[in-house]
Amino acid sequence: MLRGRVTDVLGQPIGGARVYVLARTGGREETKTTKDGRYAITLERGGAYGVVIAVDDVHTYRTVLVEPGASTTLDVEVETDI
Repeated sequence: MLRGRVTDVLGQPIGGARVYVLARTGGREETKTTKDGRYAITLERGGAYGVVIAVDDVHTYRTVLVEPGASTTLDVEVETDI
């Protein structure tokens, strides 16, 4: 499980942000954040994943290592023009 919270630079939650989790094998999982900026995605296996947070035209990229059978948290601060 990969979960986290997406906020702006002032710490305010960003609801409706698109979260894409990219596997090295080419697979992709996606979800949107809730109104309080939280997201959660169940992943089939552990390993390194690329995570893209898309807010309007702003895309923020992070890499995360997910441990098999564990919950991993990735909070992301996005710099927006809003």
